[in-house]
Amino acid sequence: MSSNTAPLSRLLSRPIGKYSYLSQPLGVGLFAILIITAAILFFGDSQVERSVVRNAGSEHERDLLRFSETLHHSGLDLSSSEVREDPFALTATSAFDAAVKRSLFGLRAERMDIYSLDGVALYSTEGLQNTAALSGSAQEALDAARGGQFTSFLRGTSSSREDLGVGAETLQSFAVLFNVAPGSGIAGHPVMVASITTDVADELTAGYATLWLVVGLFFFGSLTILAVVHWASVRSRARLQEANDALAEQYVAVRDSRERMIAAADATKKAIAEELHGSVQTRLFSLWTRLNGVVPGPEGQIDRPELAAIADELDELRENDIRGLSHRLHPSIVRVGAAPALRSLCDRLSGEVEVNLNVGASAAELEPPGASPIPERVRLAVFRIAELAIGNTIKHASAKSCNVSWSYSSTRQQLLLVVKDDGVGFDPDALTTAEFGGLGIVNIQDYTDAIGGTAVLRSEPGRGTVLTVTVPFEPVETETQAAKPNSRPERPSNITPFDQQKAA
Repeated sequence: MSSNTAPLSRLLSRPIGKYSYLSQPLGVGLFAILIITAAILFFGDSQVERSVVRNAGSEHERDLLRFSETLHHSGLDLSSSEVREDPFALTATSAFDAAVKRSLFGLRAERMDIYSLDGVALYSTEGLQNTAALSGSAQEALDAARGGQFTSFLRGTSSSREDLGVGAETLQSFAVLFNVAPGSGIAGHPVMVASITTDVADELTAGYATLWLVVGLFFFGSLTILAVVHWASVRSRARLQEANDALAEQYVAVRDSRERMIAAADATKKAIAEELHGSVQTRLFSLWTRLNGVVPGPEGQIDRPELAAIADELDELRENDIRGLSHRLHPSIVRVGAAPALRSLCDRLSGEVEVNLNVGASAAELEPPGASPIPERVRLAVFRIAELAIGNTIKHASAKSCNVSWSYSSTRQQLLLVVKDDGVGFDPDALTTAEFGGLGIVNIQDYTDAIGGTAVLRSEPGRGTVLTVTVPFEPVETETQAAKPNSRPERPSNITPFDQQKAA
């Protein structure tokens, strides 16, 4: 049979709001990654150049030292006064050209250039006609070499092509040549300046490739980490917001429930006060007047029939009015047990609709005569829930019968109350909160929440109504009263649909 099923807490709840995720931290992270990446590229580019100059310059320094040794051991006389005064007289000879070419054997060099101490070109492996006048960084390097300092500088492709005729990025180094062989231990005089040029385009390309690889790994690695952190942060914020929303809804629900409970208690007190002030007080005043009218006769006789009638009316007042008011405040039968209280309730309301009570064997065994392990507050809440549900059946359902079932599942550790009628039914989703309040369903939910239970309402127009209330309960050896804080059953975090509960 199809039916409309709705947990009461869901029917009565209203959304608080939705969370909009902030993207500002993500933007800050992206901006920081871009800044750091740009800084790595900027400083890394100059670092690559410095590294190439340092490594290739060290090779040049060794090569120029070997070049100087080869010249001195080739039979050339660099110490004569003629060479010192006119170095071109030596560099222009075929012997010098042959010695240079022999010294370059095995060296990685694009060209070799010889300059006078004044910076005049004396010799070049590419021909003097292809040697440009020194200027700028080249002149500064030659001046530093004249002072005895080995110097290297990097030329760009255009500068190398214009000055040296080499279409590549090159490193040019300068070192002074002395009139004595290196390592001879004799102080010599500078004669000329040698310059060696090497193509370092491959080294620069490899350095830049390594730099871009590092930058790429950093950039995409940082983006991946940022994405993972952002995803985790979004999920954490979403879970936190969901928890906050749930907490806010629970706070509103608890506040509303407390207000309803206070209002219901005040309404009950007001009704009892009005009834005491009205009918009970009126009847008591009437009886007092009648008692005052009973006077002894001439012979001291008292009208006993009148006293008997007054006594009967007082007993009726005590039984019906006073006891009814007391029962409305707190049904004393609840102290005996939940099953006896439900039985008393069903018997009392059977005059208005046929009420049938079915107590399961496990529930009956749970409450032996004279003792009940169920906390009294749970018994009272179950009694009030059943009272409200049967009251709805009487007032609104136009039902012929109402069946109440009370059972206990030891495997699930649950108490189960089911109130079912064969009335006209209704559509729970079509009712407003105000209409729920008129049916007393909000009070049922409040009592259920107070004992940590779950209430599920199932109804359909023309098919009757079923209310199912489950309460977590683990029996103990002695009766547990509500005064102990740890005796309260833990409320389940999720509402169990009715279809999963009906098997209980």
